[in-house]
Amino acid sequence: MKATEILRSEHDTIKKMLAVLDAACDRIERKEPVAATDLVRITEFMSAFADHCHHAKEEDLLFDLIESLGLSEIVPLVNELSTEHTMGRALRMSVNDEIEAIIDGAAPDTTDFVEFARSYVLLLAHHICKEDLNLFPAVDRLLTAEQQRELSAKFDRVHRERFTADIHTESSQLVQELQTAYGASDRIARLCEQR
Repeated sequence: MKATEILRSEHDTIKKMLAVLDAACDRIERKEPVAATDLVRITEFMSAFADHCHHAKEEDLLFDLIESLGLSEIVPLVNELSTEHTMGRALRMSVNDEIEAIIDGAAPDTTDFVEFARSYVLLLAHHICKEDLNLFPAVDRLLTAEQQRELSAKFDRVHRERFTADIHTESSQLVQELQTAYGASDRIARLCEQR
């Protein structure tokens, strides 16, 4: 399997959770109940799966490889994507802070939770589309089949060393559960359109 196929598959899971977060924001705006535990589960997923698993593969392996090979035509895009990863982490931290305030008793509609969460959803949705439509096709064109295989093997090694063997299965199950609970399935295709 190509390294970019692994990353695209992870994107699909992340987009589904972004759709759940977007649906939770809608509920909060309509003053409908949203369990704080669900919000915690969403942000824990985004931290563990999206950032530490997925973004780590991109930053530590793919982006480094692109730079080391001197693939100058996509280095500016890689720099932009790296900056977006950093922005996403900052927004996720702000969302986490707002969730803590909610847990401590603040009403969700009196916090900045929705603003930070929506900004996070839009940033990552746009970011994923940029990678899927621009970065990955360029990588597929510029890397040899052997380089793709080596990168995939490194992804597997990092995965085994840093994460539970079942992180993808556990993440998919959590996403499915929350997608069903929040009726978020119909939102996924629209995420890229909200740019």
